[in-house]
Amino acid sequence: MSVGRVAADAGVSKPAIYLRYQSKRQLALAAIASLPAPREPSVRAGDSIARVAAILKGLAADLGDEGFGLAASVRISQGSFPELAAKFTGAYTRPRLEQLSAALQASGLEASKARAEAKQALGELYALHMMGGRPAKSWAQSTGARLLAVAD
Repeated sequence: MSVGRVAADAGVSKPAIYLRYQSKRQLALAAIASLPAPREPSVRAGDSIARVAAILKGLAADLGDEGFGLAASVRISQGSFPELAAKFTGAYTRPRLEQLSAALQASGLEASKARAEAKQALGELYALHMMGGRPAKSWAQSTGARLLAVAD
């Protein structure tokens, strides 16, 4: 995340950004604070695969290019600004892991296994973005089915 890129995307000058945020760190904190809460999927009750797939689809949509850029910037700067990584984890990563983990547990997966599988799915999504790729249209559905197969 560069201040110049943020300014260009917002259609303002870099000095205009610094009028509102005194540092890149403050800008990053504001971006993290603006992250949306995880969406509760509207799926038919009892359709575990659809629920897990909808949560995964929401993860991919929320992450997107901008969200991934923010996530990567936060992770890269965590040595210098550990509070940014902690805030991002609290505002974005943890709620989504908990949502996915809860859906997996509701489908019969033991709690620690559900959390591990949820972390792996999020890691796959990050890895796709890091390699310049995007999830295939079927990614959420096939990953949801795979995660639930672990519960059987």
